[in-house]
Amino acid sequence: MELHTSLDRLAGVWRRRVGAASGRALTALLVAVLVLGAHVGRVGTVSARVAAGVALALVVLIGVLRWWRERRDWMSVRRTLARVLVPTDRLLGERALRALALLDRTESDPVAGSAELARLHLERQIERVSPRAVQATAARRASRWHRAALLLAVVAAVGFFVAPARVAEGLDVLLARRGRAPLAMVWLDGVRISVQPPAYLKSSDRFVLPGLPTEQPQGSLLTVRGTPRREGRRLVLTDGARETPFVSDGAGGVVARWTLAKSTRLVVAARFGSVRIEEPVGIDLRAVEDTPPDVRVVGAPLKVELGELDRLAIEYEALDDHGLREVDLVLRSGDREERRVLVRLDGDKVERGGHALSSRDPFLRRMFLPVVITVEARDNDPFGAKWGVSEAVTVVPPVVGGPEAQRLAALQAARDEIVDLVAFQLEATAERAPKEGERAPKEGERAPKKGERRAREPSDGREQRVTRVKDSLRSAVDGTYAGLAVPRGLAAFLLGQLDRLERRLRAGESAARRYEDVLLAVDVALQDLAVRDATAVSKRLGDVAEEVAHAAQQARETERRRQGRSRLDAALSVLELGADALVRLGALGRDVGGVAQGDTGRIKSSLRRDDLYHAELAALHLAQRLRRPNPSFGSGQRGGVESGAAQGSMPSGDSSKADDHFNQLAGELEQLAQEHQAEIGNVERSLAEA
Repeated sequence: MELHTSLDRLAGVWRRRVGAASGRALTALLVAVLVLGAHVGRVGTVSARVAAGVALALVVLIGVLRWWRERRDWMSVRRTLARVLVPTDRLLGERALRALALLDRTESDPVAGSAELARLHLERQIERVSPRAVQATAARRASRWHRAALLLAVVAAVGFFVAPARVAEGLDVLLARRGRAPLAMVWLDGVRISVQPPAYLKSSDRFVLPGLPTEQPQGSLLTVRGTPRREGRRLVLTDGARETPFVSDGAGGVVARWTLAKSTRLVVAARFGSVRIEEPVGIDLRAVEDTPPDVRVVGAPLKVELGELDRLAIEYEALDDHGLREVDLVLRSGDREERRVLVRLDGDKVERGGHALSSRDPFLRRMFLPVVITVEARDNDPFGAKWGVSEAVTVVPPVVGGPEAQRLAALQAARDEIVDLVAFQLEATAERAPKEGERAPKEGERAPKKGERRAREPSDGREQRVTRVKDSLRSAVDGTYAGLAVPRGLAAFLLGQLDRLERRLRAGESAARRYEDVLLAVDVALQDLAVRDATAVSKRLGDVAEEVAHAAQQARETERRRQGRSRLDAALSVLELGADALVRLGALGRDVGGVAQGDTGRIKSSLRRDDLYHAELAALHLAQRLRRPNPSFGSGQRGGVESGAAQGSMPSGDSSKADDHFNQLAGELEQLAQEHQAEIGNVERSLAEA
């Protein structure tokens, strides 16, 4: 049903008065809540921001509901009558509502009566309402809304004019996202930015202009000074991730310092709880990193055999853009590393030097995997020292036990020359002895002259053989075998036996007997050397076997399988070659080396089945066996004579003179070995102290 003209006129009067006043009150409420919410939200905490946001949302919701209600009421005759006529004249308004109900019944049910008469009755009831009465009632209602709007306007004005900046800050905080306000504000006046480079650069301070990009050394100290525009704000200097607070400088300003670790953009910001309001202009900084030192080694990269070296000369040159602090020589082999300081510096930019490594260096002698030698230099950057690494010099050590086997083979070749000399002398003596049926000269009968006897003796060539023995033994004693020399005590003993060959025979002493004594002494010395070398090599091979076990364990780890398998192949190759060398070190070497060869075969068999677990167990078992280099059967006496019977089981009685002499020589050799070991210990202590 359309509104009646009279009713439309009365509703217009009501809307002009009451609707406008209520709208002003709602606007004042919105402004007041916005100002107060800004003060509350400025605290910056989550609860404060949520409370302010909820209050603003409620006001907006009230405004939306009012608009919807107004639109709905003025489109309905019944609601219009209820809002305009009932407040003006309650009795007349109720009559109009009853007339409207009658009109609705007659329109829906013709039996109820005439619709025209019902409409006429409704119009007369509406015309009875005085426009002045509606205007007066609307004025009274509007007055109340005006008073509420005025009160809210006063509250908003007071909240704004007392601290307008706080309102702006609060609104900015309320609109923040992820802890950062959208509207930038200026917090400092007279900003001055100075940069102090790291002390090790020995450079003077410099100044930076805000807003202009600049490059500064990494580790520089940035100082920002200024005067706060408004007091009571907690100012910070931040890069977005971390921040440092401004503190008073004692002269009315504030100051903050920042250590430049990486390229960044710094801004001055005010902190309100969990929200930052930043300045529009920042400080763009690019950190110039201190480059690592450049280290060069003459001839590197280089690969050399340890057996071919006597001394390894390493010449290096280290350069840095700011300064050097230390230069080290680093030796690495597998998982083992040894670092030796070559020189300590105090900021020199260039350092040249050299170092010589002996082939008898303890680290090189202990290693069985290739040794990677590098020169590393550290710069003087206090923020984070950097190391420069040179190209590597790789030293490939000889096979474990290889030098010992070569040395023993050379000495045994010299011993074989002595055996030939003894055999020749025995044959010559047998030829000079009186043959059967030949009589000796009788008493008074002239003995054959010297020249006649020499003519009857065969040409023995003894002098040439003695010379060959001397040359062979002296060459073996003086030789170096992959950096391994003959121990001084043993060398002195062997050269002493050479002197015995050259001495004049005593009365009643035969040359054959002297040669036999020399042969016996040399043989005892070599047997003792073979036992000691086999023992030492076996223990070193135990370390190799343990390396195989660790590599197998590493290869069983999924993330390190490739690295462990490469390490395993290298160590297993060293173990196999070392077992072959150990077999050549006398009876004990053949015994223990045979065990090593057999267990190496077990390890390889497990690897062919990709059974790393049992390969590890076999390697650990072999390592334990090699570290106990005892004969597999019976007991071995000192000096390398291995026997199945113990010393107490030897038959009693007088021993032969050869056995007595053998024991005497063995005792002398044992004493020489002990003296040699004592000298080695003294040298090692001297090196350690140095």
